[in-house]
Amino acid sequence: MNLRARILGLISLSALTLFSCEEDISTIGLPPENNLGIFFAEIPLEDKVSQVWVDGVNTRGTGSIMVGAYQDPAFGLIEAKNYSEINGSSVTFESDATFDSVVLKLRLSSVYGNNIEDTEHRLSVFQLADSIPITENGNIRSFTSSSSESVADQIGTFAFQVYPDSLGLEFSDFNIDLNDSINDSADSAFYEKNFDSEDNYIYSHQTKLDQGYGADLFAQLKTNQYDSAGEIAALFKGIHIQASEVNGAILNYSIGSESGLYFYYTEDTTQKTVRYPISSSISYNNITPNPESGWSGSNFDDLNQLYEPYVTTNNEAYLQSGTNLLMKIDMADLKEAMRDTVPTAIVQSAELVMETISGDLEELSSLGFYLTSKDSLANEKYRVANVPDLSNTTVTTTFDDDISGYKVEVPLFIEALTSQDEFEFDQLMISPISSTLGLPQNSVRRSVIDKGSVKLRFFYTIPEKN
Repeated sequence: MNLRARILGLISLSALTLFSCEEDISTIGLPPENNLGIFFAEIPLEDKVSQVWVDGVNTRGTGSIMVGAYQDPAFGLIEAKNYSEINGSSVTFESDATFDSVVLKLRLSSVYGNNIEDTEHRLSVFQLADSIPITENGNIRSFTSSSSESVADQIGTFAFQVYPDSLGLEFSDFNIDLNDSINDSADSAFYEKNFDSEDNYIYSHQTKLDQGYGADLFAQLKTNQYDSAGEIAALFKGIHIQASEVNGAILNYSIGSESGLYFYYTEDTTQKTVRYPISSSISYNNITPNPESGWSGSNFDDLNQLYEPYVTTNNEAYLQSGTNLLMKIDMADLKEAMRDTVPTAIVQSAELVMETISGDLEELSSLGFYLTSKDSLANEKYRVANVPDLSNTTVTTTFDDDISGYKVEVPLFIEALTSQDEFEFDQLMISPISSTLGLPQNSVRRSVIDKGSVKLRFFYTIPEKN
């Protein structure tokens, strides 16, 4: 009988009290044998939980500009800065073209922090000292959360308040009929100005940049011919955006059809506009904490070693995107105990459960589960294998409102862990994941886990007892 059939067959029996062996759970959570050879175990894993801080995750080309800073009650100071090139194509200007102004426009896609609405957010904009090099010493350059560029002069500032209710609005939310002839012209103009091609509201922030900076660039664009995006990038050099102060949130701007530098100029008394977009491929975010600038004001400021398991001194465990803070569960003792006590056990179903400690910030929406060994982790390999599910794909889970936490089925992992002598991957890694199953680098969303709630629940059988 295959594992799927065994699990389905066990579901109808699991409600019977004959499976309840919890009164006799041993020190590792395994009940003694019974005459039926079918067992249920709930194993607390609180003492097996640790943190692992990793690095080397690419932050370039995520499609997002992350900027801001906030003080997290558990994670301390969280800050994001962005470095981006400007690209575009050559534009021919008339000889009488005169420069008016240059505006940086950014489309807001999300915001995360503990003081979003009740504060004025201030950002500073700088010109880079040079364009962003993609190679270094003849090799492709690695862009991580600790990467940075040299900056030159400050060329602008933002100051604004954020209204989260405006994020995610669609044209249908405004109850406007574009076919209404009475207001057709005004409504159409409102639609064209404020909505994209998919009818989503364009929530943007914009600021006028330094007049001298814009005038100098415009003079060169008008005078010289730039035939490639690389030549445009070399002219502009790029921009750097950072928070002017700890403002209470990380702002996430999308790199798309709206974000960019807008040059306003006049030709023959007519005002015109040309947009130079922010590069989607040569743009990256620096996120603190990182190996160059450690944890500050967190519950674990002494966590300073990458890839080395760290045990918190409280009842909490932590997961965070962007800073690449992962959680590890050491399953080695369970493996040895099962092999020593019930070596012929067959795992029928297994579920890992962990609850979060709620707060004011949104929890991580998705987690992925991976395997490594102690030796592999020491060699900076935290993801040697995936935890497979019954479809043989990577095990993932989403936040479960019913338990205010996460639960995930891991029967194949527990079966391999407890029955295969050659199976060495007894370190379970838990990570935030993106849609591509990678560590997200366009978010700093995080979760605080109650270590006392981390448990493995599973049914197993002993064949010779059936």
